[in-house]
Amino acid sequence: MLGVAQYFRTFPPEDGCGAVVIVPEARHSGVGDALLHQMLDHAVHNGIRTLDTVVDRYDLTTMELLRAAQLPVTITRMNGRLYVEINAFHAVLDQTHSLPQTVVTTR
Repeated sequence: MLGVAQYFRTFPPEDGCGAVVIVPEARHSGVGDALLHQMLDHAVHNGIRTLDTVVDRYDLTTMELLRAAQLPVTITRMNGRLYVEINAFHAVLDQTHSLPQTVVTTR
């Protein structure tokens, strides 16, 4: 196994929390991107509109994956960590990801 992607429904019911974990040997091979997009497709198919997660601000690997995936993402600094919200619905609608939108806000 090279990696795993999972999400679960949160509240409100159209939100979810997601994660992608890749073994170090498979990083930068496209596995993370493929799992992330497949997770988004599955989530949207099941009524999820946004997927959220909290990332350590020093987790450069995750931030690199999000940047490379060119998804509509909002990143908010929170208590020394980064709260990441992916607009799954729009990510799946725009399969070409030709117009990425990344917004960074602070609290």
